[in-house]
Amino acid sequence: MNSTISRFNIDHLEELKDTVMSMNPDTWDVFVLIPTGRATKNMEILPIQNEMLMLKVREWRKKGINVRMTCNPYFVRFSAIRGDPVPKYDPEKGRGSSGGARGCMASNGFLFVAYNGDVYPCGFLPIKLGNVRERPVDEIYNSPLSRSISDPSLLKGKCGVCEYKLVCGGCRARVYSKTQDVHGEDEFCLYHPSVMYHDKRFQIA
Repeated sequence: MNSTISRFNIDHLEELKDTVMSMNPDTWDVFVLIPTGRATKNMEILPIQNEMLMLKVREWRKKGINVRMTCNPYFVRFSAIRGDPVPKYDPEKGRGSSGGARGCMASNGFLFVAYNGDVYPCGFLPIKLGNVRERPVDEIYNSPLSRSISDPSLLKGKCGVCEYKLVCGGCRARVYSKTQDVHGEDEFCLYHPSVMYHDKRFQIA
């Protein structure tokens, strides 16, 4: 079962959990709304609300609920800081999953194929990579454009210096929806990388 968290239901998480559990799902995937497509920015939850959501999801997992976070790469960082296992990163296979968490999947072990064969890095990132009617999907996945989207070395701002960039990477679709820069800094994340406390470029005068 999939649930999308927005400003309309962020204050009703326990009721949502009870409703979902009453249906005895095998797994429960919790998405956080990304302002793309028909979703607008005023539907999005606040960054601090997402931190609270991740805390709630982690609590549910500790209680044995098979709930995962999808398209919320920050959960990897959030869980790792609290002592949970850090998923492995393999450039050939993408980011691994651990403890119900996985970093940004856009062109990273994952592609989205639309009804007409068009291929995108993920379902929320409107950068067309090709079409399966014209090129094999593995060729599209390994194309320079696709590889650049998931290249951690191209990340900018605090994402580029974050110690979790290999396993998190920020949400590229969320960043693109706001800045049109797929490699930009993800301001939805409230974490401040440790390097920022020691690098003069990030210090406030």
